[in-house]
Amino acid sequence: MTAMLGAAILIAGTFEPEPTNGADIHGASIETIEGRQFWIFDHADPMWVDLGQGPGDELRITGPLTVAAVVRMKEKPPAKVAVVSKWRLAEGARSYELGVLPSGYLFFTLSETGSWDREGRELTSSWPLTAGETHLVTASFTPGESMEISIDGEPAGRTERSVPDHLYDSETPVYIGNRPGLTEGCGFSGWVGEVVIEDEFWSEDDARQAAQARGLSRPAPEGYEPLEPPYELDEIRERTREWYSDLQDPDLQYGAYRLTQGHEADLYAAADIAWIRYIMRDLELSDSERAEWVDFIQDQQRQGDGGYDHITGHCATHAFCHATGALNMLGADHRHRPAILDPYRDIAGIDEWLDGINWHHQWGASHDIWGAGLPIACDPETPEEWREEFFHWLDKENNPTTGMWRIGQPAANDLEALGGAFHIWPLYAAVDRPLPHPERVIDHVLDLQQPSGSFEPGGFGYGNMDGVWVLAYLMPRTEYRRAEVRAALEAGLDGLIELYNTERGAFFADAHGTESRISTLGILSQALPERVQGQPWLNPWHQPELFDPAWEGEE
Repeated sequence: MTAMLGAAILIAGTFEPEPTNGADIHGASIETIEGRQFWIFDHADPMWVDLGQGPGDELRITGPLTVAAVVRMKEKPPAKVAVVSKWRLAEGARSYELGVLPSGYLFFTLSETGSWDREGRELTSSWPLTAGETHLVTASFTPGESMEISIDGEPAGRTERSVPDHLYDSETPVYIGNRPGLTEGCGFSGWVGEVVIEDEFWSEDDARQAAQARGLSRPAPEGYEPLEPPYELDEIRERTREWYSDLQDPDLQYGAYRLTQGHEADLYAAADIAWIRYIMRDLELSDSERAEWVDFIQDQQRQGDGGYDHITGHCATHAFCHATGALNMLGADHRHRPAILDPYRDIAGIDEWLDGINWHHQWGASHDIWGAGLPIACDPETPEEWREEFFHWLDKENNPTTGMWRIGQPAANDLEALGGAFHIWPLYAAVDRPLPHPERVIDHVLDLQQPSGSFEPGGFGYGNMDGVWVLAYLMPRTEYRRAEVRAALEAGLDGLIELYNTERGAFFADAHGTESRISTLGILSQALPERVQGQPWLNPWHQPELFDPAWEGEE
């Protein structure tokens, strides 16, 4: 069955925009605009329309599913907001939701169990909605096969990757303009009308005909055409510039970037964008821009221990190393002496430090190895005895059957092992030491590649970047399975560009995640220069000059 608000797209049952229709209306007004009736929402107040279950459970959907609405966004939202949402009111889980990200991109999310963290899938559009323009947005789901988004009848996102086998459908109500139970900060700001919830899949032709019938049919915006090989790096750089420009806090100095538009300016975002722009060869700055950016990063450093304040969950040494890279990329040093590194410089304490790492969950725990070990290893003032003791421990504890860590304390899963190993391998590369057991590393990493081309299940993040980095690093250094390594890297490049083409909102999800994808493109462009157009981007992960922890002054 189909539930409607205003004029029907498919006639199968209508919720008229009147308080008498049984819907619970909270704060939203009804206006006729451009000949259509819309609910008018304001995210500053917790407004919504509760459609409930309705007679005979018309709104119960088990899949397939199509959600559609005519919307007009007042402005880019300050946080992730809902247009049409149906949630299981437990553990933050949802059944399905169509909404808008702070970047203006559309998202469509659903879950097969109602437990979002474990079974959810989110698809984002390939281009953002335009504030102040009326759009027809549609999202469709075929269980186990595909999820699709269209904007104004134009296909704007599609995936066949990790699509749930069925839709979890709760007995909770459907909301328009907000989320049930989580109304503060989740509300849409603008117009919403002609809502459809359909237990059928809309094809591209269905969406296009619906847009044409409403005079809302229009092509994709210029600059969002899918890329084809050889991939144009200048085009990706231009779209990335548009994205990171929106992350600059307009009320603060240059370089005060935010992780998303809904966050406050932070060390990590300021460093992430420095890394991203360095990788893309995009750091042409005026003297004042460079000085302001450096000042913002340095302002986050504490004078006492030389560590950095930030809003993420990363450990103190990771934050320090990330800031070190950013400052060196910007041609600057730390403001204060990094006393945070002093305990790690003790040669007699290296064994105790490394032995105390949680090797079972080493992806997160080994941030400390990268964060402290890399700047110390790259510091020209570090005695060679420190490096010898440090790498002696790592060499003897490396598992010869996988080339990863640690003998007798295996990681919880393959992704944990890969992420933990990547926090160590660049240290070897930075000081020009050979990686232990490279053939076994190649065997193990090749086995991790997914049909999507990624080396991590479910997405293209830092786990994927880790696999790409080590294969690209080893490919010119050994003949072992070289053709297979190259084919895997080519598949990885194609898969990442497919994400860029079809789920651009996911590609540019936040500053820190985007850094992993831009970095992966930098690594791949260096490894496969014939597969890209333009000058290859940079691979910063083992350039020792970027991790020298020098500081200003004498303290």
